[in-house]
Amino acid sequence: MISTPSTEHLNDIHFINDQQGLAVGENGTILGTNDGGQSWFLENSGVTDHLSAIASDDQAVIIIGHNGTILRRDLTVAVPDVIDAYQISITVVDPIGKRLRISSELPIEIVQLLDVTGRLLIEEKANGTNSYSVSVPAGGIFVCTVRSGDGSQVSQRIFVP
Repeated sequence: MISTPSTEHLNDIHFINDQQGLAVGENGTILGTNDGGQSWFLENSGVTDHLSAIASDDQAVIIIGHNGTILRRDLTVAVPDVIDAYQISITVVDPIGKRLRISSELPIEIVQLLDVTGRLLIEEKANGTNSYSVSVPAGGIFVCTVRSGDGSQVSQRIFVP
């Protein structure tokens, strides 16, 4: 038996891929996993209605609940073209505070975080370092774009629990 961070009754579980999954339940409960279900974290649904079912395709996750509740989470996002083939590494160094450490082969001038709809959440200047730390407003799927002073950029999708 695997423990979860909620005592609410769960009504459905659905895996988006072999590692990422969601479970929904009573009182707006949504649990997420990014390790195939070995551990679970609580997500904010923004509702208190009972959630009953989850379905997904390659573009979105749909969650259905009582009183006509329908929640949608888009899974696709337009990723800017990569000009250079540099590698970036993104590590969640503080899961509670949602703090990320970005390391890059190129000098980091600007760091941008976009949500799954392509909306810019954060844009910070990093002043040419090869390592930079940034806080994410919440857990979820994001696109991190790192730009160098010469105009090169690298984009990478990230999942923050």
